[in-house]
Amino acid sequence: MLLIPLTEDDLELILPWRNAPAVRRNMYSHHEITPDEHRAWFQRMCQDPAMRWYLARDSHGTPTGVVYFTDLDPGQGSAFWGFYARPDATPGTGTRILYASL
Repeated sequence: MLLIPLTEDDLELILPWRNAPAVRRNMYSHHEITPDEHRAWFQRMCQDPAMRWYLARDSHGTPTGVVYFTDLDPGQGSAFWGFYARPDATPGTGTRILYASL
């Protein structure tokens, strides 16, 4: 599993994943995110040095999920983190993303 920094080119790919009901119900905001909201979030994320977002790719290069680290505090060695797998990902993908994140 590879973790590649998220780019603007990935936004169209991950928006349907983020809006999938199974993912949405486990996030802070539960509404369906519009493309404009998604782009605005990405712009804010790019400006925030305490955030890192990654696209997870399997050994074949297939995008499988998203991993994020927020509230990064290098002085304390702490951060908040989370991930979500592509809704149609094969079973075990979340575990592989978890290990790659660690």
